[in-house]
Amino acid sequence: EQAKVTLSRIDRLVRDAPSIPLIGDMSSNVPLMLKRLQFGFEWSLLDSNFVSKSAPMYNILTYVENFESEHVAITSELALMLNLPRVCDTHGGIGDLIPSDSSILYHLTLKSLKAIGRWNYVLQEIFFYKMSHPASQSVLALGAGKVDSYSLATKLNYS
Repeated sequence: EQAKVTLSRIDRLVRDAPSIPLIGDMSSNVPLMLKRLQFGFEWSLLDSNFVSKSAPMYNILTYVENFESEHVAITSELALMLNLPRVCDTHGGIGDLIPSDSSILYHLTLKSLKAIGRWNYVLQEIFFYKMSHPASQSVLALGAGKVDSYSLATKLNYS
């Protein structure tokens, strides 16, 4: 029978590795995070010609499947690592791991944080695009049957 990771074990991992919750603190203050990480924001979003050529890439539905598959892959890798007997049997916390396991866990955490950063950036770009280019009222007035779900979400959230 395989061991299962308990919530208390995940809590202890988060407590012992402060870099994990750090991304949560930083994403709640997005401007500060972008400033610290020096992301190059795509200012061409303000150009109407760029927008008319690139509108389909700002539909969040095109990204959901990739986000989901990447999330499942990262979560599976992390769960597999945390369920290894040599990791499960360390009762003294993360400091009792052997160096090779610590290295693997570090790289998995880093991979997770990079994925969260990518997702956050994509979502910010889509949000900025939708805020600066909302669907027209005439399109939204057509009714639910004639408008795609993302436009309806835009109407509900941004109009």
